[in-house]
Amino acid sequence: MKALSIYICLFLLCISCSNDDDGQILSDLNEITSFSINETQGTIDNKIITLELDTGTDITALTPVIEHTGASIAPANGAIQDFTNPVVYTVVAENGDTQEFVVIVTITEPEPSDLNEITSFSINEQQGTIDNNTIILKLDTGTDITALTPIIEHTGLTIVPALGSAQDFTNPVVYTVVAENGNTQEFMVTVNVLGTVSGIEFITTWSAGEITIPTNPEFTYNYNVDWDNDGVIDESGITGDVTHTFDTDEEHTIRISGTFPAIQFDNNTNTGQSEANKIISVDQWGTGTWLSMDKAFVECTNLKVPATDIPDLSNVSSLFGMFIDANLANPDVSNWDISNVTIMAGMFFSASLANPDISNWNISKVTDAGLMFNGSALSTENYDKLLISFANQTRQNDVSFGANNTTFCSDEAATAKATLINESNWGILDDGRDAQCE
Repeated sequence: MKALSIYICLFLLCISCSNDDDGQILSDLNEITSFSINETQGTIDNKIITLELDTGTDITALTPVIEHTGASIAPANGAIQDFTNPVVYTVVAENGDTQEFVVIVTITEPEPSDLNEITSFSINEQQGTIDNNTIILKLDTGTDITALTPIIEHTGLTIVPALGSAQDFTNPVVYTVVAENGNTQEFMVTVNVLGTVSGIEFITTWSAGEITIPTNPEFTYNYNVDWDNDGVIDESGITGDVTHTFDTDEEHTIRISGTFPAIQFDNNTNTGQSEANKIISVDQWGTGTWLSMDKAFVECTNLKVPATDIPDLSNVSSLFGMFIDANLANPDVSNWDISNVTIMAGMFFSASLANPDISNWNISKVTDAGLMFNGSALSTENYDKLLISFANQTRQNDVSFGANNTTFCSDEAATAKATLINESNWGILDDGRDAQCE
């Protein structure tokens, strides 16, 4: 009976096992016991294997290292695989049984960066100075700052205004750098233009907290202003009147460069006479080409003209009313070139301190000098020199000339006046010959 039991057990055991041709028992094992890529071990859970690889890993060509209990595996161990989509591995046991494992590879998503710095900011190859969210650039004289495209390096995801976009830097521009995580940081960019070479600017001084530079609408402008006399242009590309408000209500010296053909305090302009009493001196005429002095300083009652340089008047045809009612103005005009001027009427009308010597002036093209010195302080000495000079020049006929309250003295001046009247039909209004000289 005992022998029969042993026989039955062996028989049943043989039934549950597979045998090869040699009668050997074949294994039914077909598990994946280890799955790694780039030394990163996968997690095996219910026939699902997951791996998370480092950021930047190319998952289209990976070679896993696999340990399994089967006779074979497909795809084969050591084969390069594309894991863009899940890959199914089939493990085949010795006895032919199969088992599938799905391998899913993902890439580690990094934490969004919080970096949002501007690390470099340049325009026209000039690097800006970055200090505590403030960027300052100084550009060469004459640079048009109304349309500049900066080169910017930053650590953020984006920047506004966008890279490569042209900006107007007449006023400071705020750039916003956005980090990957959405954090923002602002940087204020200020562009200054270096001042011009000494001597070329039109320099004036004003006494006010707010001033408007008045222009003549008949002409084209493109000028720059250094509002605080520090050698750095604060505004550029100005094409007409411009207003500036200062922090203090006191004297301010300003410098103008560029194309500035005329200044005009005419009460018919938009600026009107509101600014006339604010300008207190012309300190330098500069080397710019003036196109007109027509009503340039009308009613500038506080104006003095200490400038010692000579304005370029080679293209000026009118000095009409230049210093009307400019009570303090007594400029040195003795060497001015007015050879193309045709109108001098009212130039020093009611300029009560004006006593200019214009005996060197070339008046060959002048057609109107009416009321030129009425109400001025033209001295007898300077009037004598004026008459003698004019009578000895080539001149126009039928010219009006006014100098009431002014007398001449010398016999030569008397003769010169008679020549102008009798030979050229000049209409001269003055107070005649000084009684003490007769």
